[in-house]
Amino acid sequence: MLQAYEGIPEPSVLLACGDSEPIRLLAIVLEGFGYQPLECRGEQEARDKLAGNSPCAALVDLSLEAAEAICSLVVSDAELPLVVLLDVGEDDPDARSRQLGALGWERLDAAPERILQRLRQLIDGE
Repeated sequence: MLQAYEGIPEPSVLLACGDSEPIRLLAIVLEGFGYQPLECRGEQEARDKLAGNSPCAALVDLSLEAAEAICSLVVSDAELPLVVLLDVGEDDPDARSRQLGALGWERLDAAPERILQRLRQLIDGE
């Protein structure tokens, strides 16, 4: 007999990011808080992750070559809440994130806990 908790999948987050140490830590923090990080770097890989899963949000590192295409895929096709990670040199992060359809942004070098907090706010609808 199946238990009720067995029918409920782990919540997942599409994590389109590079190999930086903060991102590695973020993936670990996400797992620790019960989220399955669906890591990808390119548009086709993001499509595959979205096709095989139902993430509750997406996080995209804008330093990725395919970042804008992934953002478009996430917002237009999957209709997921999106947080973008911006480089410290970005002059107008609010305008840049709105242009990409993101509901929030953080700096690429932000603490993983801060990024997790931003994601949880979007997931919870705050």
